[in-house]
Amino acid sequence: MITMELPKVTVIIATYNSMHVLPRVLNAIDNQSYPKEKITVMLVDGGSTDGTIDYGYERGCLVISNPRTEPVYAKFLGFVESKTDLIVYLDHDEVYTSPYCLVDQVECMLVNNVQTVISAGYVNPEGEHLINDYINEYGDPFSLFVYRVSKSPDIFIADLSKHYAISNENSRSCVVDFGQDKALPLIELLAMGTLINKKYFLDNFSDVVKKPENLPHLFYVLLSKDTRIGVCKTHSLAHYSSESISKYLNKISWRIRNNIYHVKGVGASGFLMRESLMAKRNGKVGKYKKFLFIPYSLFIFPALLDTVYLLIKRKKVAFFFHLPLCIFTASSIIFHTILKSLGMKPALKSYDGTKDIKDD
Repeated sequence: MITMELPKVTVIIATYNSMHVLPRVLNAIDNQSYPKEKITVMLVDGGSTDGTIDYGYERGCLVISNPRTEPVYAKFLGFVESKTDLIVYLDHDEVYTSPYCLVDQVECMLVNNVQTVISAGYVNPEGEHLINDYINEYGDPFSLFVYRVSKSPDIFIADLSKHYAISNENSRSCVVDFGQDKALPLIELLAMGTLINKKYFLDNFSDVVKKPENLPHLFYVLLSKDTRIGVCKTHSLAHYSSESISKYLNKISWRIRNNIYHVKGVGASGFLMRESLMAKRNGKVGKYKKFLFIPYSLFIFPALLDTVYLLIKRKKVAFFFHLPLCIFTASSIIFHTILKSLGMKPALKSYDGTKDIKDD
């Protein structure tokens, strides 16, 4: 363990009607071995009506308002309003599984002089809907097809080590060097309990961090100056992503609509801008692979074959959903693309789909 004085850290949590998991999230933060007086918990709330705001105050959190409700904007506000050099992005449904997560992350950052430290991935909480096993590994069918990066702790670091140089490895952490020209995985720094040196990004990318839609892509921005990041092997998160299949389908639909209709704002925070930032590294295959998702899904056999492969390799029942999820996602992409071509543009919705929010 490091003997130097530990710096102050702000944990930023975007909330919106989050009481179903928030008590667990805050309890796990309280249980961290990191000095309590060095941690500020900031809730950036989008107008909750379930008691989230009052509960945050009761627990001693700093609570600020997010007028747009949308989670990326909440995380941008957290970046702007936080007063510490180091910040952690923890989603409102992500729970620390070890009391040493935060201290091990900070140690990894200080000892190895890296500017961000990500976690080892997600685990499905006991007793939660099995669809979370699918979400916690690959996010959604499109991401699975395009990136093939599992966020399961038992294989995430092992998969990274097959493609990138690993150094300074010990029982708690390691450093991953993505090099100058290798194809890049999907990594987002605004979730999964990621530790960020905010001061470094302000000093080196001041224009980039002024725009909310740029923040989800800080990993790819960082690589232009420093190709290394830390990975905390002890730091996995219990992820309470979806309580039901219907809620998960709503989340998929939200992402699709944003990437098709709202390309200058929320859509730019997702696949579209990430694709342009990854283009140089990922080559022509990466550029055109997205177009293969529709035939992969709707010709049935390719996605079915992949379903069998995933079931055998990962041994999780959740992957039985892969084929129907592919069909749903591909059909939704086609449907909304047609609507857009006809000049239609649905209102921008909050992440849970219940609230209209200000458009781009």
